[in-house]
Amino acid sequence: MSKITVFLSIILVAATLAAGCSGGSRAVVSEEAVALQRAQAQRAKTESLNRQISTVSDRFASRARQSDYPLGAGDVIDIAVFQVDELNKTVRVNGRGTIILPLLGELEVAGLTAQEAEQLLVERLGEYLHDPQVSVFVSEYRSQEISVVGAVNDPGIKNVNRSRTLLEMLTLAGGLDEKAGGQVYVQTADIDPDTGERLARNTIVDLRQLLRSPEYNFILQGGDTVFVPEAGIVFVEGAVEKPGAVALEQETTVLKAIAQAGGPKYEAIEDQVQVIRQTESGEPQIRLVDLEEVRKTGENDIVLEDGDIVVVGINSFKRGWRGFWRGFAGIFSVGVGL
Repeated sequence: MSKITVFLSIILVAATLAAGCSGGSRAVVSEEAVALQRAQAQRAKTESLNRQISTVSDRFASRARQSDYPLGAGDVIDIAVFQVDELNKTVRVNGRGTIILPLLGELEVAGLTAQEAEQLLVERLGEYLHDPQVSVFVSEYRSQEISVVGAVNDPGIKNVNRSRTLLEMLTLAGGLDEKAGGQVYVQTADIDPDTGERLARNTIVDLRQLLRSPEYNFILQGGDTVFVPEAGIVFVEGAVEKPGAVALEQETTVLKAIAQAGGPKYEAIEDQVQVIRQTESGEPQIRLVDLEEVRKTGENDIVLEDGDIVVVGINSFKRGWRGFWRGFAGIFSVGVGL
């Protein structure tokens, strides 16, 4: 081999190494930029969602009316009986959940709303008066504790002096943080009408439904708990650059999850991406997504749920062809170095 050939080979190798290094540097910078953009986009989405929560909360705050509030120990109520001043009283519900009134004695009112307490007094006074007219008004509420925990900005036990809606409690907890998932778990307590015991009831509320429909904006009371879990994970496998677990953000779709996994490889089968989801019966449910159609129309992209598995199939012919070119490139580079 001549000196000129050796010299040219050295230059070629050096240029190749330099290009490789610069390309790797660009890749690192690119990944950092993508991660930064993704974080900024998630922050902006969370801030927008919190603004919606605050707005809708203000709009439907009146749902937690006094008439929905159950009386309990520590509450102060004003009782007025029309044209019977002697029975007009301001009383505090004692630790036993009762009040003591002239003529009627001790009455249990804990767990009753103001309207139900009125009806009770009408029935009891009806034994002594003709068609009594009674009003009950809560003049002072006892302090109640409602817990808001999980992925919120200010988790903890919140002291409130009246019933609050679910959206109000999320607002009092500073709104959602950037790790919040798309669901809220609510534990409330119903009173058993037969035994008077508090029975726990757990409900899962989708945030999108909560913002759209006031029926999901539950009225909460002392002792209730709101839990906002962090976003779950989905698994992206197959012909993607970075297979593995992907954080499930709010409204993560198949296309977004694959992008988070580095995007599809050259040999990916993009028109038949599988989404595998476990049903309540334990049987896997498989749905297909055409990425090419999603890119063109923006439709038919599936919103993923915690635990979903996304499988991008591999085109064997493309993979073989890619392997052939890699082998050929390797042989060529060895030949140049000789």
